[in-house]
Formats: sequence, C-alpha cells, structure tokens
Amino acid sequence: MVEVEGRLGRTADGASERGDDTDVARSREAFSDENRERLERADRLAAIGTLAAGLAHDIRNPLVSVRTFLQLLPERLDDEEFRTNFRELALSEIDRICTLINDLLSFSRPAPPDRELTDLAVITGQMVRLLEAEARSHEVTLSCVATTEPVRVVADDAQIRQVVMNVVLNGIEACTGRGAVVVATHLVTTTDGRTWAVVEVRDEGRGLTESDRARMFEPFYTTKPLGSGLGLFIARRIVVDHGGDLEARPGEHGGTVFSIRLPAEPERGDDGPA
Repeated sequence: MVEVEGRLGRTADGASERGDDTDVARSREAFSDENRERLERADRLAAIGTLAAGLAHDIRNPLVSVRTFLQLLPERLDDEEFRTNFRELALSEIDRICTLINDLLSFSRPAPPDRELTDLAVITGQMVRLLEAEARSHEVTLSCVATTEPVRVVADDAQIRQVVMNVVLNGIEACTGRGAVVVATHLVTTTDGRTWAVVEVRDEGRGLTESDRARMFEPFYTTKPLGSGLGLFIARRIVVDHGGDLEARPGEHGGTVFSIRLPAEPERGDDGPA
C-alpha cells in the first residue's frame, strides 16, 4: 500500500520531484511577471484613451481663439493694438497646446524602464495639468499644491506617472458631480529618521466602506459600473517595487485621502564626497 502525502506523495525519486516542483515554481513566476506587464500595459492604454478624450477639448478651444483672430486680421491689419494682442494670444495658446501634447507624449510613449533621479513634484504637476479636462467633464474641481522645495526620488519616470494618473483619476471618479480633488506633494521625516517623498490625493467622494478598505488594492475589485479594478492594484505594485507604499484613509471631513510614499533622495550638499 502506497502512503500518499500532500499533492505529490512519497516516491523513491524524491529528488526528481523536488526538481520538477522548482521548475513549476519558476514557470509560474515567469508567467506571473508576464501577466502583470500585460495588465500594466492594458491599464496604460485605457488611461491614454481617457486623456485623449479630455484633451481634445483643451486643444480645440485655443485653436478656435486663434482661428477667430486670423479671420478678423484682414479687417484689422492696420490696427497695431489688435496685431499686438493677436500675437500675444496666439503665442500663449500655441504654447499651451504644445505643453499639453508634450505631457501626453511623456505619458503615452514611456522610455524603457530606467530608474533615475527625478522630481516627484514636477511629475505630479504635469499629470494634474493633463487631467484638468477630465475633472471638468465630471464637474469636479482639480487643483495641485506643490511644495517650493524639490521632491527628489530615484524612480522610473513613466511608471510613477502611471501611479499618479491612476490615483488622481480614482479621486475624480469618486466625487463625480460634487466637490473637489486636491493633490499635494511634500517631504516628511518619520520617527526612524527616514525621509519620504509623499503625494497626497484628497477627494470629497463618498468615502470608504470597511469592504473597500480591505479589498481596494486587490486585482479586479471595483465599485464602479465600468471599472476594470486594475488601476489601484497596478499603482500599489509599482510603488512597492520602488520601496514605497500606497495607502488610503478616511478624510477628516469625509472623502478619502490616498498617500503615495516613496523613499526621498537626499539633496547632495557641497560638503559631500568629491
């Protein structure tokens, strides 16, 4: 009679079975990494679609202004004040369009994964600017409060942009038709002496239930009718891979506060090593 233990049981060739088990574990790990990359790519494509729809309005409006001035130009060609105003407005509106397009390209065409020194406050400001049109479409006020000092981190620029994008979008969708979303960046030093770069996203939505808090970072968990349940899951995975954390807590006056925390890179002083 053969005594069976567990899934594989005891055999004379135990070493071979252990080897097979190791190979299976490695295959599963490789498969898991590949699936996570696919999920991250799918989430990025969905975000790009959302951005493109909102940016279409932000690009069209300044173009309408420039077109109107061009149509009036033949009649007002001798009006120096008109020409001066037209030149300033046209340059300003074109600069605005270029900024929006450059920000979108930075997000949609990420460079190969590469962690380097970057300013988290700059990244956050750019992503908030990209999402302003999306916020307006949901009748939500979106604002950014950036610290005056650099918030330096060593990170993959494209991945951190995706994290900020997902968390801010979550806040916008949480308070559709009411309230505001405020995004702030700052540095904080914990009791153990470590300095962290923090992005806080405060929304005035319905807040979190106990079920939400327990499951919100699980893949495919969502309370939205058309949600994929991937945004926060992917965001947290990226942050943890960078040695940080992503957490959520109830706001003091309702709503939710998401905190993206990454290890801050200390500023190199003049008295540092040569």
